[in-house]
This record gives sequence, C-alpha cells and structure tokens, in this order.
Amino acid sequence: MHYELYIDVFFLENFAMDFILLAVVRRMSGCSEAYWRISLGALFGSFLTCLAVALPVPYAFVKLLLLHGLANIVMVKTGLRTRGWQELARAWILL
Repeated sequence: MHYELYIDVFFLENFAMDFILLAVVRRMSGCSEAYWRISLGALFGSFLTCLAVALPVPYAFVKLLLLHGLANIVMVKTGLRTRGWQELARAWILL
C-alpha cells in the first residue's frame, strides 16, 4: 500500500493545531505572552514536526523522541518563553 503525504497541507494543519494547543496552555498556565509569540512557537513546532516526518529514520522510537521531545520542547520554549526547568516541564505536561 502506498500513501501520499502533502507536506503543505500537513504543515498548515499542524500549525493550526499547535497554535490552538499553545493558546490553551497559555490560558491554563497563566502566561501573558502575545499571540504573535504563540504563532512563532507554532511555526517552529510545525516545521520540526514536518522535518521529523519527512526524514527517513529507521526506528520509530527515534521519530517519537523527535516529535514529542524536541519539537514540543522547542515549541513551548519559543511560544510561551518558559523561564525555568520547572515551568518548562509544567507547560510540556499541559501540552
């Protein structure tokens, strides 16, 4: 079976979902970042997710770490500007 992935549609869909998730986490954590900052975090998160999906990684575990580890941490750190490890961990868990 052969699947086709349209990376532009995947990017836009992922960007919209990341923006919504970051806005919800912003509200729940009491953060006061502007929506342009959340858009920047969603942009980075969507780009890194597309990159992780497009890269030919032989093990699914490595891809899972790239998606849920690196991409989400960069997204939270950029979009919400967390200031410490505890605040970053709390926002990541909320995400």
